Amino acid sequence: MPEAASQKMVDLKDLLGDNVRVPSLVLSSAEKLLGLERLNIAYDKISRDLAKEGTTDNFFDLSIKHLNLKYQLRPGELERIPKKGPVVVVANHPHGLSDGLMIGQLLTRVRNDVRLVANEQLTLCKHLEPWMITVDVYDGPEARRRNMAGIKKMLSWLGQGGLIALFPAGTASSYSIPDKRVTDDEWNRNIASIIRRTNATVVPLYIPGRTSLFFQGITLINKEARVPFLAREVGRDSRRVHKIVIGKPLSGSSLSQYESDEALMSHLRLRTYLMGRNYEKSRKPYIAKHGSRKRRLAPLIPPVPREELEREVAALPAECRLVHQEDGDWSVYVAEASRIPNLLKEIGRLREWTFREAGEGSGLSCDLDEFDGHYLHLFLWDKTNGKVAGAYRMGLTDEIFDRFGTKGLYNGGFFQFSPDIQQVLRKGLEMGRAFITPEYQRKPLALGLIWVGIGQFMVHNPRYRYLYGTVSISRDYTNLSRSLIVSYLEAREMDFQLSTGVKAFHPPHRLRLKGPELKILPVGLTDPQGLSQLVSDIEQDGKGIPVLLRQYLRLNGKILSFSIDKSFGDVLDCLILVDIYKTPERSIKRYMGKETYEELLPFINEAQEEG
Repeated sequence: MPEAASQKMVDLKDLLGDNVRVPSLVLSSAEKLLGLERLNIAYDKISRDLAKEGTTDNFFDLSIKHLNLKYQLRPGELERIPKKGPVVVVANHPHGLSDGLMIGQLLTRVRNDVRLVANEQLTLCKHLEPWMITVDVYDGPEARRRNMAGIKKMLSWLGQGGLIALFPAGTASSYSIPDKRVTDDEWNRNIASIIRRTNATVVPLYIPGRTSLFFQGITLINKEARVPFLAREVGRDSRRVHKIVIGKPLSGSSLSQYESDEALMSHLRLRTYLMGRNYEKSRKPYIAKHGSRKRRLAPLIPPVPREELEREVAALPAECRLVHQEDGDWSVYVAEASRIPNLLKEIGRLREWTFREAGEGSGLSCDLDEFDGHYLHLFLWDKTNGKVAGAYRMGLTDEIFDRFGTKGLYNGGFFQFSPDIQQVLRKGLEMGRAFITPEYQRKPLALGLIWVGIGQFMVHNPRYRYLYGTVSISRDYTNLSRSLIVSYLEAREMDFQLSTGVKAFHPPHRLRLKGPELKILPVGLTDPQGLSQLVSDIEQDGKGIPVLLRQYLRLNGKILSFSIDKSFGDVLDCLILVDIYKTPERSIKRYMGKETYEELLPFINEAQEEG
């Protein structure tokens, strides 16, 4: 019995038509040059395997096998694909055909109701047709008509609870001259409408790599001319292992905050590309730096005896107690250093312990410095357990400037302040060295009471309108997260007028996003909550942005500058200023009281009119 003729995915003779006669040798050479020979051999093997009785492999399994495509996933990430319900998987498109085959095999390991949304050129592959919804990535009336049919099929499939996977860029990534890198084209905004209409869960997926320099060169000359060379790229793709990253699923309701289609697709693209950025985990051993010398952490001093702490708290005058917990034993006090020598020593010990736990710290046995002597100390006291639960250091800026000048200000060692900004700061309290000890960090009331204490201090000292200080982003965060935080804060939370009066002595030059990610960030990341969620996705332990940064931004705080503190674990310091007159009404009423809000209302209205 004669052997069946081999099946070709792409036959050049058919594409050229009957009217074009080309010698067989030329056709054969062209197929090798374009990579079609290898693709056709694999396709023939796939076709034969699919025809075998009892086979359990699908087209994607066999394609991966015979084209020798290899990919890896991080442990547990495959479980992020929901096993049921409408799902849209969005991915970047660095290669071409290989991307669709790897994603198809990956997804069909989880569920069978998978459809790929792909370029209609793949209809040449007959075995792929049952798994496809085709679109036309090129413009024109006919393309738009065909794409309307594709959109209807997508809506219908998702309406039945199915899964679709697509490349919102439509075509393989290419070199972008403005961005100076290979990246996707703009992501199609129609996808956002499909997500909204079906309330589908979205799973971002990142594929590393890019096409060859040869392919990129053709793309720069003529984008459509590169299509015949896509098969050639598959052979190149088989020579490496593709480390695919699957992001956390995003519910339709969680994406509803992005009101415009542009914002939603920008967010998904930003999230996808950030997943693939291979930044090092920037942890360092806790080392304190003193000039050119490095010294390992000194052991912490022993705790101050409880009875000594209780004696000093009891001796404080009544006006030092700013807040007392109703039906409880927690109180917030404020006092000069001279009144609380033992409490201050314990605060210094707890500061260092807490900061070390967060990847920061001075490295000293007790975190006290020359500024503690002329600053006020606001602390949360747990009477039942005889413990300091947390504290803040407050600088009365006007008094500090009058006594010491800017050198008496802690942040004067990290930033240079112009005369104009000094006039603003005179009306403010410098807040710093804030901490809640680890054992109290899971008790939200602790931070809330401290902030009520700050509010009450301002009520008793109405000459202060501003709160300002630095929020630290430790090296326990990846460089990627730190770059994302800086880029977001600069794009959306910066006071550009006031920031011109502040100059950092050690600015973080390299902590910025680059290329298209930076370009789409202002549109694709709209609030601190979204930022925190994105940072949580990046960090292995799932932590979001620091609680204190969230608190300041919630109070409508504005960024003035950034600095690297080389003497404190190389932390990234974000200098932030809160204008009480521009703080949300609910926050003023909560921390300062309804009566104070009514008194401040004329000033608040005036500040809002000024912008």
